[in-house]
Amino acid sequence: MRRCLKAVSLLGVLAFVSPLAVKASSAKSKSIQLAARFGDHMVLQRQMPIPVEGTAPSNTLLTVTLGDKSVGTKSGASGAWKVKLPAFEAGGPYTLTVASKSQTLSVQDVLVGEVWFASGQSNMEWILNQVKDADKHIKNATDTSLRLFTQKQTLAASPISQADGAWAVCSPEAAKNFSAVGYFFGRDLQEKLKVPVGIVCAAWGGSAAESWVTTKALSGN
Repeated sequence: MRRCLKAVSLLGVLAFVSPLAVKASSAKSKSIQLAARFGDHMVLQRQMPIPVEGTAPSNTLLTVTLGDKSVGTKSGASGAWKVKLPAFEAGGPYTLTVASKSQTLSVQDVLVGEVWFASGQSNMEWILNQVKDADKHIKNATDTSLRLFTQKQTLAASPISQADGAWAVCSPEAAKNFSAVGYFFGRDLQEKLKVPVGIVCAAWGGSAAESWVTTKALSGN
């Protein structure tokens, strides 16, 4: 069994989980959309430029805003767009908005802090509800500064930017079916650092080690 906990930007968290991500639709958007990993209650990595991406109608002028920082961009012919917001220190909550002349899309209750990626096989997938004294741990699993994201188990043959899942504020209901290793790590890290913490779990019991390695690395090139 292998397990890994690593601090990365949210883009890195979900853009390179090639075998366990969801294929993005090739259809052009008729409205502004954010990549699936952006949602209410999310955590963005502190002290690093913040990548934000999604789709919109072709050649649409957009303004992306977080707190008092805004960046302008224009969607391409395919509808895809991507920006980098300036680095933030830990804090929030913020509202993340993407606006055009005709539409504004908002993501609420966004925190900036530490984003850690929990990946691996069954020992990372193993949920809090299955640990010793689970009832006690679940009862105490209330922390508005800890946010949890579980990536849906879906195959893809190459790296993609989309990934199904939803952010949740840590609560007994959210924590009980979340990775036990991820939860305990996130809880202890938040208590030590006193900043918001987001844990993204992308684990699949029994998956081959090769599934977590790039094709380039496997080929030796």
